[in-house]
Amino acid sequence: MALKPGFGKWWRMGGAAEGLLAALVIIGLVGAVTYAATRPTVRHTWDLTKRDIYTLQPQTRGVLSGLETDVHFITIMRPESGPLFSGLAEVQQKAADYVNTLLRLYEQEAGGRVTLEILDPHRDSRRVNDLVRALHLQRYNVVLVQGPERTEQIFLDALVTIDRGLEEGGATKPAELRAYHAEREITSALQSVGVTETKKVGFLTGWGGPRMDAFEMFDLGLLAEGARGQGLEPVPIPPEDVAASLADVDVAVLCGPEIDPGDRVAQALIEFVAGGGALLLAIDPTHDAPGLDRLLSEVGLVRELAVLCRSDFPTVGPDRAILTVQRFDAEHPITAPIARQGTFARMYSVGGLARDRSAPSTTSTTPLVTTSSQTFGDRFAPGERSGDWMPTAGEREGARSVAYAVQPAEGGRAVVFGGSAHLTNGFLSTQEGGRANFDLALYALNWLVERESAIEVGERPAFVSRVDLLEDELSTVHLYVLLLMPLGGAILGLLVWFARRR
Repeated sequence: MALKPGFGKWWRMGGAAEGLLAALVIIGLVGAVTYAATRPTVRHTWDLTKRDIYTLQPQTRGVLSGLETDVHFITIMRPESGPLFSGLAEVQQKAADYVNTLLRLYEQEAGGRVTLEILDPHRDSRRVNDLVRALHLQRYNVVLVQGPERTEQIFLDALVTIDRGLEEGGATKPAELRAYHAEREITSALQSVGVTETKKVGFLTGWGGPRMDAFEMFDLGLLAEGARGQGLEPVPIPPEDVAASLADVDVAVLCGPEIDPGDRVAQALIEFVAGGGALLLAIDPTHDAPGLDRLLSEVGLVRELAVLCRSDFPTVGPDRAILTVQRFDAEHPITAPIARQGTFARMYSVGGLARDRSAPSTTSTTPLVTTSSQTFGDRFAPGERSGDWMPTAGEREGARSVAYAVQPAEGGRAVVFGGSAHLTNGFLSTQEGGRANFDLALYALNWLVERESAIEVGERPAFVSRVDLLEDELSTVHLYVLLLMPLGGAILGLLVWFARRR
């Protein structure tokens, strides 16, 4: 290529500079794209993931903005060796990278209240060993959430769901990262360790029914432990002087009493709510309790004295009284996250609730959970706990509301359930419905203490677009992306430079 006469030295130097600049721009763009693709920390600013897994939810931002003390995160991650060729170590490393990146985002959003320390068991062995001894750690792959007074431990298998690669017919199934739910657990731990004022939840005792500190199937030990995990302090309220004890708690819980507490306790609870206190009440339909019926009427509700059963169930007997409920109010803070997740809860021997016609118009009563339309109310004789579990004449069929959130214009808040079994250990620990049951209970407690920001978000499915490459194919990709593409840009720039010198 020959240049026209009149182009001198400065023109040629400008052309050379233009060519070199083009080469540098191409190299810079390729390098930036490569860096962004291989460095998760870039996602702090631009979250381009399909499920927004690196974007904190408004509930989490609310907790971070309300932190009253400094919180220190420590991660100790070491992938395990799973079945041969399962890829478990690689999947766990990917999960660990996700957790560390998410924690960096917490650190950025907290305005100096949150700090992060990422430890390697080999490189930082002395520091890790000190933590193992001080905190009695049993294994690695853990996030430590340290506040001024207590430390929460969250293990990796509580932060993500990993299919570890089970053997099928003698073959090894590749491990797979299924879902992310780290934000839910981390935000809950923050709520636990990062506030100085601990809300107290008082469990009324002495009236029979589930026990607060026991772990038999129909007790409330798991609920009490879950409340502690939310930064709440469960305490017993003995029957001797309920009114005086209520003055020291923020929430009163009366769950499944088998003995009617009577007018004295009912009046104390009515005054407690009217004075700004919060009440979680779970009344079984089989218990005759005039005092509690009076309490229900005061908060604006009435109950149906019948056990709700499935009319579509193919067998007979008490199994009909186990209900799978999927209809959650999509607007209320307690149930909106559960409705979005599309999960279900399990309830047993529960009765219907409805708004009392005499309730003041200023009292808000929101039905939170509703059964399917294929439900009937099984009536029973006085003194009995069930009927025949079969629909008969006079037993109404149709959907019922079995949980309500109540908020009067003046006073506190109340959450009422038409039964108590779904709050007990046996229903909170089951794989079928247990997560939604637990969420329903803990979200209710957080709403009652006016901590809507602590109502956690659900898990996010892991979106995996997977291409399996052999080692030589992967080397070819690296060659093209990291060497030939930048080199091609440089050669193009040099060619332009040489052409302009002629």
